Amino acid sequence: MIYRLTPAECFEQWDDLKPLIDIAIVDEHYTSEDIKKHLLDGISRAYKVVLDGVILAVVTAELVVYPKAKVVRIHTAGGKDSHLWAEKVIDAISEDANNNGATELQIIGRKGWLKVLDGFKEQYTVMSKTI
Repeated sequence: MIYRLTPAECFEQWDDLKPLIDIAIVDEHYTSEDIKKHLLDGISRAYKVVLDGVILAVVTAELVVYPKAKVVRIHTAGGKDSHLWAEKVIDAISEDANNNGATELQIIGRKGWLKVLDGFKEQYTVMSKTI
């Protein structure tokens, strides 16, 4: 079962969500506390994946509004047994995104997700250099 959590539910369930968000963070530009603030402020949304009463995963995403398009960008997806939930959570987030006028779903993450998710292609390479 996939649940889109409200900001209040994120606050109430933070101790259960945080470890799964922590394992998904691959970018030194933010922490789980930054994500928590965005969830509580309604900037980002959290989707919780539960099977038999056990939380398998937490996925966070935000709506990005460009001048000519709305895009939902998934920025963290942490959990176990991704083969059980990855496509289902993509479907749920896509439906939610579509209901909010988004026309595209993006994922910023490890290349390994390309092996797990159908229909996604590597579109960009993100590189960085400390200056």
